[in-house]
Amino acid sequence: MKTDVLEINVINVAFSTALSFGVLWVICSGLVMLMPDAMMLLTGHMLHVNLPSAAWSLTLPGFFLGLFGWMITAGVLAGMIAKVNNWLSR
Repeated sequence: MKTDVLEINVINVAFSTALSFGVLWVICSGLVMLMPDAMMLLTGHMLHVNLPSAAWSLTLPGFFLGLFGWMITAGVLAGMIAKVNNWLSR
């Protein structure tokens, strides 16, 4: 017996994921600017590494490069996942 499967809108998922990652990038960059030491400590704990001698390098071009890089990567990946999901659901 065949069941009806609702297909995921690939474009909506890709764009919404890209925008969400963009918002998170802006929030994260703001936290790095406001609390660099605390964010370095948190990053070290998240990556399971000791980063006491490392320093942040957040420039305006780097901010925008990271913003667009994360948005494009996240959007493409989410679109691919939605497309594969739709294909597997047929």
